[in-house]
Amino acid sequence: MLRLLIAAALLAALHGQAQVASTPGEPLVQGIRPTEAVYLCGAGSPDLMLEGRAERRPDPAQGLEGWYQQVVRTVPGTALLYHSTRHHSGLVELAEGEALDTALLAARLHYQQLSWGPEDGSTELRILQQAFGPGIRKEAAIWTGTGVQPDGVLVLRRTEGRRTWLASFRVRFTLPAGTVSLVLVETIEVPYAFGRPGTPLPVNWGAHVVKGNTDQRILPPGVPPDE
Repeated sequence: MLRLLIAAALLAALHGQAQVASTPGEPLVQGIRPTEAVYLCGAGSPDLMLEGRAERRPDPAQGLEGWYQQVVRTVPGTALLYHSTRHHSGLVELAEGEALDTALLAARLHYQQLSWGPEDGSTELRILQQAFGPGIRKEAAIWTGTGVQPDGVLVLRRTEGRRTWLASFRVRFTLPAGTVSLVLVETIEVPYAFGRPGTPLPVNWGAHVVKGNTDQRILPPGVPPDE
């Protein structure tokens, strides 16, 4: 059963753009990886952390003691962007090549299509896992995807003092060696209150316009005109 779980996780990760094949001779990350601070926005302090941990889930029949994990964790002042409609939740993942559109983001945040996650440093993304224990053979002690690792380009907001940045980035990892890195796609400094409740809409969003005899409101796609 353990072998099937590892094979399924590896197969799922191989279909993601975030995964890169390990290079010949690339050393396997051993055990709990060291903590690494990641700087994306130029705020002068870390925006995210790469961390390792051990989760104890013993299965004596398999000789399994638990799983090493590699996670991406936010720090205080950093929030990730989420979908927040009744039919669409989870992390926002931009399409390949899609740029940050601050006007559209502000409008979608205003109309509650999107929302920011906690900015208290409590958000974790589980990226890779590796089985460990007395019954785990060397060929099975490799890194695999968790099945919930993000595949696309993510968006964060970083606040430091009275300054705020947006950044888009991708989580990259190699299999089976288990090297995880964060790759910056784009960063933009925005007004301090960007996307926070009560922030006015950008120009040309949400304004009333007249088409023929109809008074209409400009809305982002998919938002019911109920305001």
